[in-house]
Order: sequence, then C-alpha cells, then structure tokens
Amino acid sequence: MNYKISEEDYVSVLEQQLKQKRKSPVQLFVFLLSTAGQMLVVCYLILSTHASGIRAAGLAALSVILTALSLVNFLRLRPRAKNYFRVLRAKGKISEEFWKLHTLKLEGEKLSVRFGSISNSCGITQIRVADNKVNAYLLHLGQTQSIFDIVPYSAFGNEKQRAEFPETIHQAAFQCTSRRSY
Repeated sequence: MNYKISEEDYVSVLEQQLKQKRKSPVQLFVFLLSTAGQMLVVCYLILSTHASGIRAAGLAALSVILTALSLVNFLRLRPRAKNYFRVLRAKGKISEEFWKLHTLKLEGEKLSVRFGSISNSCGITQIRVADNKVNAYLLHLGQTQSIFDIVPYSAFGNEKQRAEFPETIHQAAFQCTSRRSY
C-alpha cells in the first residue's frame, strides 16, 4: 500500500490527540481549577475584603477575562494543533523524509513502512489500529501508544477497503498468535 501524508493529515492527527488528552482527569482538573477555582477565589476576596467600586469591578473583570482565555485555550484545538505542528517542524522533530511516499507492507509476521530513506518494521502483533474518525488510521506500537505510522483514508481505493483495514491488521496479528500457540 502506497500513500502520502499531507500536513493537513498530520495536523488533524495532532488535533485528535489533543482532544484525547483534554479528556484526562488531570487536564479536566487543571481546567476547572483555572476557571471555577479562580472565580471562587476572586468572589471570596471581594466579599472578605469588602472591596467596592473600581477594585471589585476590576477583580471581577480580570476573573471573567481569565475564564474566557481558559475556555478559548481549552476549546480551540485546531489552532493549538497547527502551532504544535509548526514547532515540531521548526525543531526538526519531523523528518523531511516523512512527507515522501510511504510504502506499508505486511509480510508474514512483520509490518514494515518505508518513506524516503527511512524504514521501520515490527511484529504485526505489536500493532494496534486506532481510527481518529476524521481522516486517518493511527498504527500504534504496542502498549506505549507511540505512533508507528499514520495511514490516511486517501490511501484506500474505496470505502470498503478503508473499513476492512483494521480487521485485516487484527486478523494478521491473530493468525500469528495462533501459529505460535501450536
């Protein structure tokens, strides 16, 4: 299977990862603390110090602004993903070879990928397929969740092939496991 990964595909994957990260209990706690927590502190300060007039209005306005900024940061994932992508490119964390044609092969018990001068392979049983539900399948390497490769939906000739891809990988891994147990 041959395909290219576009910058848009990559940004969409980053956006989906940010969405997943946002669902973590720690992220939700930090968000709630930075919004509701600071609003409660401001209300307490206004009431306990008997702040009036401009001081109370200033504290309330500052609290509303901080809450709005937290909400914007929490909800606007696309700009954050694009910015993170730019940082990764600028720091050389994404090889220029990555943008070349990818060749994904399943040979026996190995899954291999090649793009440009870079190649990688692993046992098929180590691969977990995740659908980002937007534009690509993510091939995760084992329990580490590091990404082995990104397979954009555009790599498939039709919807049927795309829909069958995760099951094809799963079945290949299952067959390898079954052969080993005999």
